[in-house]
Amino acid sequence: MGESYEFPSVAWVTVGAVGEPGNRVFLLQANHLGETVTIKVEKLQVSSLVEYLKGLLERLPRPGHLPEDRDLEPPFEPKWAAGRIGIAVDPATEIIEIELEELSEDEEDRGRVLIGVDKEQAAYLTIEGTRLVQSGRPPCPLCGYPLDSRGHVCPKTNGNSAPII
Repeated sequence: MGESYEFPSVAWVTVGAVGEPGNRVFLLQANHLGETVTIKVEKLQVSSLVEYLKGLLERLPRPGHLPEDRDLEPPFEPKWAAGRIGIAVDPATEIIEIELEELSEDEEDRGRVLIGVDKEQAAYLTIEGTRLVQSGRPPCPLCGYPLDSRGHVCPKTNGNSAPII
């Protein structure tokens, strides 16, 4: 059973990665009243979260000053890996609620984290998340899959040859 946390209004929130591109572990961290939780997320989840938050922020009044850049804080050991991620907005307070649910086959005992962020923290997450996703391996111009130093078998070339770049 994964641990659950409810952080209705976080002091800070950030995303980051540990490791080298191609072998990175993506993490989301949030702190509420001195307690920090670290959750493992996938690169695609970070990208999707960023895109959704961007659209959401376009419909809300413009954010004020953004929080200062924040690196991940040790320990980097995640409580669990995220499966489903949901987002809601409290219209009265404009607090954006991000709910992460543990990736687990046991539906009844999944851990959950509820993170309440203001517009400024959400804007910071979109900027930092975009930077993080774009700092990875460059995509193949033909198929979009990541290129790496060991070569690339491109499905657009039917796996017969790597694209000329």
